[in-house]
Parts: sequence; structure tokens; C-alpha cells
Amino acid sequence: MNIHHMIAALILPLLSLPVIASESIEIGTIDVSVQVTEKSKIIVEKTGGGSLTSLTLKHDLHQQDIYRAQAPVTVKVKRAKGFRVRLAQPLILRHQSDGNRPGSRQFSAATVRLHKVGENRANTAKLSHNPLLFNHKHSGSGWYSQDYKLDISAKAPTGNNTIGLYHGVLTLLFEAEA
Repeated sequence: MNIHHMIAALILPLLSLPVIASESIEIGTIDVSVQVTEKSKIIVEKTGGGSLTSLTLKHDLHQQDIYRAQAPVTVKVKRAKGFRVRLAQPLILRHQSDGNRPGSRQFSAATVRLHKVGENRANTAKLSHNPLLFNHKHSGSGWYSQDYKLDISAKAPTGNNTIGLYHGVLTLLFEAEA
């Protein structure tokens, strides 16, 4: 074996280390809390019925350090022009054993988007603490229903000792627009 083969044998295993580390991150469930201001005017549920209570991010096949989740959501409003939605706080997935301690292993703050089904998600605004308004053209006095996609993505932590279980809480606040 010549020197070039020995160097290649030493370097090739090192090149695969980030792949091994990122695939060893396990994502626990993300608890989802949906809060509405006037339950008589707005309903938020999984498309097809039922409460939206948890999501699980999965490793993106095209971007090694990104984890994603999508959930179909139906928003129903009654006698309203639309609705506002905002995040109560940023969604940050933390290592289960670290809790909220300073310096804890965590993902980047997740990007959370809500967009109408059929719209290009790249052109939609990110949800934040500032309310985002969704209008509709329905003018009747009954319920108006629209299907949306909730799209979440977060970048995995880097460095040593990132292996383990991560979890977080997503709180969405919905308000009917009068």
C-alpha cells in the first residue's frame, strides 16, 4: 500500500462523520398548542377533522442539516373577513437532557410558515410574534373554510455531542379578523 492509499484510508472516514452525527439526532414530538381568541368565530383543526396536537420533524433528504414537518390545517371563520395568526414564542428544539439551561444543545429557531394549499410556500411570509393576516372573499354569515399547510423547518445543531432526543413546543395564536 503506498502513501496515497494510506492517506485516503485515513481521510475518507473523517469525511463521513457529519453524516453519521446528523442522522443520529432523534426528534421527539413537537407539542402543538393552538389557541383561539373567540371560539364562536374561528375553528382551527387538522384537515379532515381532529385537533392539531403534535408534529414530528424528519430529516430532509436534500439538505443534510435541516429537519422538516408539514401538516394540513383547516381554518374556519364565521362572520369574519379572515384571521390573524402569530407565534407565542419562537419554536426551538432543545436536547431532552439539557432542558432550558444556558448553552444547551438546540436547533436554530424554526421557520414556521402557514400558506393556502396550492400556493408556493417559498413566497409566503414566516410566522413570528407579529400577527400575519389572512383574508378571504367570503361575505356570507355562515362559516367559511380554507385549507392551509403548516410548514416547519429547523437547522440541526453542529459540533460535538449533538446525538440524542430533541423536543419543543409550538404555540400558534389565532384571532378572527372582524
